[in-house]
Amino acid sequence: MKYKAILFDLDGTILNTIPDLWHSANYALTVLGFPERTLAEVNSFVGNGVRMLMKRALPENVPEDIWNESVRLQKSFYDKNLAVETKPYEGIPELLSKLKEEGYLLGTVSNKYDEAVKSLMDIYYPGVFDVALGSRDDIPLKPDRAMTDYALRTTGVLPSETVYVGDSEVDYSTAVNGQMFPVLVDWGFRSREVLEKTGAKTIISHPSDLLDLL
Repeated sequence: MKYKAILFDLDGTILNTIPDLWHSANYALTVLGFPERTLAEVNSFVGNGVRMLMKRALPENVPEDIWNESVRLQKSFYDKNLAVETKPYEGIPELLSKLKEEGYLLGTVSNKYDEAVKSLMDIYYPGVFDVALGSRDDIPLKPDRAMTDYALRTTGVLPSETVYVGDSEVDYSTAVNGQMFPVLVDWGFRSREVLEKTGAKTIISHPSDLLDLL
């Protein structure tokens, strides 16, 4: 078997988290007296962690203390409401089960903060992933390779033995920077047109396509 591990992005790849992210962002905006954002807007804001989500959602040039407070409010709401409308994408549970059955090591590496990543894995995919890592103060966010390198060190698998699966430009750059084989999915938060502009050669439209690829 050429590849030994499959690392997945979380939001937009294995879970559709946008509705709950949308509600949590708008909660923070409303409390602070700013206009709410549309679902489509929030969809375009995600991918670089909660701080960038709120920076993009806020009006331009707000003071840093307001930005920090928006992040605190978003997280406080999201922690209590992260599994209200979130759900796995069709075919993902079956894909993960099959990959486990075939002996692949599985991981999820996300720019979502670490506590939320682990909570979502416990709710939706208990016991499935060998490693689940979200953003932490001591590790740079994707597309820096630090997060995937950290995850792979815990499994003992080399980047050259790893497929990285994600749904965005950030994920493609993460795979390239980390010297892993990149696979992008078009069922997530970015259109196929956007994904094609990254230069990605492998874009799939259904989870079962990954099995065919492997």
